[in-house]
Amino acid sequence: MKKWLVSALAFALLAFFPVQSWTVEPPGYVVYQVVPTYFNTLEEAMAAFSQIRSQISTSGGAIQGLQLSREALSFKTAMGSPLSIPFASFTLLRLLEIPKAPGPWKWALAAKISEKGNPVFISAASRDAAEKMFSVLWSFAAAAGAPLELRDVGAAVVDPTPQDLKINGLKEPKGGVVLWVSVGGASERAGLQHGDLILSINGLPVDNNTEFQEKVWPTIAPSRGVESYDLEILRKGALMPIKIQIPSLETLPRPPATLSFTPPPAAPAASQKQPPKLGFSLRSLEPAENAALNGKSGAVIAELKPGGEAEKAGMQVGDILVACNGQPVPGPKELGALLALGENTFTVLRKGLQLTFRLNPPVASY
Repeated sequence: MKKWLVSALAFALLAFFPVQSWTVEPPGYVVYQVVPTYFNTLEEAMAAFSQIRSQISTSGGAIQGLQLSREALSFKTAMGSPLSIPFASFTLLRLLEIPKAPGPWKWALAAKISEKGNPVFISAASRDAAEKMFSVLWSFAAAAGAPLELRDVGAAVVDPTPQDLKINGLKEPKGGVVLWVSVGGASERAGLQHGDLILSINGLPVDNNTEFQEKVWPTIAPSRGVESYDLEILRKGALMPIKIQIPSLETLPRPPATLSFTPPPAAPAASQKQPPKLGFSLRSLEPAENAALNGKSGAVIAELKPGGEAEKAGMQVGDILVACNGQPVPGPKELGALLALGENTFTVLRKGLQLTFRLNPPVASY
């Protein structure tokens, strides 16, 4: 019932859904309550993202890849700066349907990453892609040790207009008007409707909706362990009670223990051979190769694993890796520090030609 989504999304969609009345109008989007499906590992979540990447977009355009760490998720986009979601301040995620949105992007995710700032929006070409991305983001946050709040009232409340007060027989500003109720959420099950004017919650009067949302609601939100809400509402002037029951934690999914960022494995003993997960092994530059680079650093592909990521991408034995993710490759042993979890971009020299390869294995290490 917080207002974070109301102001930001209403402003973003105002061009498509202008307010036509003095009453609080329904927004031009529908909010759906979604219970995420946790992936067992980060590798599974990354693989799921790869399957739907072409169906996901941001304000910066198509998503070309992502970089993931314990601290943040950063999307690489076709245009503009990378779009980042820091897990420390990522607290809420909504699934929206926007029927009048342009093109195929009728679905969206809204990620709350600060209390008063605008949410991050991610568009999707289908509900299936949006729900899968929903679970991917939820799994990333859980793996980072910052799981999102699953229990949710499933409604948003705004200040009443003079017409809302008149319809409900009130002469002085009071209460909060329901802007939307999420489909499948606790408020919808309880019978709460758009336009209902809330007078009190659990015996606490909503004399001023803005002050109530900022000062009182945080003390009784589901994150504080409250599982039921007794509302006193006015519906077109008729006084009635509404009881909203929040699902208990025992009925909601928990992230598996395998879904986590793990520390890098210890270096294997010299007698052990660790097969490369990117599908190649490297050697140092020979004198002729070093001369061809005019003193620049690099590493040469010595072997390719049959059917591996590098071979499938078209890389060849003898290719000289000169850059990884935009950073120079000092040598074979230093490549590991340049790799990111997910997609990695390599700049390669082959017979005087500069080529670019993008590898996106489940785990970007070698």
